[in-house]
Amino acid sequence: MVYAAATAINEETAPLLAGATGEHVRHPRTVMVLTAFAAIGGFLFGYDTGVISGAMLLLKDRFSLSATQQELVVSLTVAGAIVGAAAGGRLTDQFGRRPIIIVAAVIFTAGAALLAIATAWIELLVGRAILGVAIGLASMTVPVYLAETAPAESRGRILVINNLFITGGQCVAGLVDGAFSDVTDGWRYMLGLAAAPAIMQLIGFLFLPESPRWLVEHGRYEQARAALRYVRHESVVEPELAQIQKSFAGQEQSSFRWSDLQRLPHLRRALVVGIGLQAFQQLCGINTVMYYSATILKQAGIASTSSAIWSDFLDHSIRLPISLSLVRLKKYADTLASRLIYTPTHHTYPHTHT
Repeated sequence: MVYAAATAINEETAPLLAGATGEHVRHPRTVMVLTAFAAIGGFLFGYDTGVISGAMLLLKDRFSLSATQQELVVSLTVAGAIVGAAAGGRLTDQFGRRPIIIVAAVIFTAGAALLAIATAWIELLVGRAILGVAIGLASMTVPVYLAETAPAESRGRILVINNLFITGGQCVAGLVDGAFSDVTDGWRYMLGLAAAPAIMQLIGFLFLPESPRWLVEHGRYEQARAALRYVRHESVVEPELAQIQKSFAGQEQSSFRWSDLQRLPHLRRALVVGIGLQAFQQLCGINTVMYYSATILKQAGIASTSSAIWSDFLDHSIRLPISLSLVRLKKYADTLASRLIYTPTHHTYPHTHT
């Protein structure tokens, strides 16, 4: 089932990219509206990652935090994210992508509000843990929702846009930290302002459709058709709906066994590469640098707290143009992939691999 699901989206959209409708179809602007509201989840993740660096300098002075207490304020969000991500997969399968994103926005708003009014260290811990759960849910659900809802030929770029929102959130967090670094209790604004984009996402998703794939999986074909009409032109709705139904029919005929990792080397390699990339990203310690970068800068000799926070903003802002360049590179990669892979004469999804 795992490897069947991994190739299902590509299987269902290959004919569409290959020209099932006879021409390239421009999709409605609602796709970008949907992408923007969904990617706010990435923005919130980036904002929380970036904001705590500058806010920690003010929190340390305000609550006289020890090194251990500072570490707990940071790490409880990570712990909460582990819980949210672990629960997110099963919850999204059972209740849908859209409801879980809405729940994540509500939880994030509650956590940000608690941090803004916190008067004790324990309240900071609770607020940070609540934020972590929301981040875990959103990090698990938003990419799946975008992948299942985006048009096939734009899917890669739209997922990169979610990553762009993460770095954008880090950049905005650094700017907010700097703006409130000299304000009395400025940390309240730094942490509390995260509620604003969460509320925007909550309101937006009240009017956005559920994932068409999830609806088809649960037998809600008319709702899936309506969801596709929201983000597709009429000419591709029926072909894509048929392909989604076909992909699930194929999954029902296959099941995953761990012994398949020995039998299918391509699956084993993909699994090792995927896990390895995620592991090395974390083991390199970049998250620790981001969480404590302002503290590190101050310990390096910058006397003023405000100057250290603004210097930290420069660090965050460097990542944004890099992410913008990746969006452009992804466009060329998608174009090349569609020419090499998704053509009628060069189809690379044999049934023996599904």
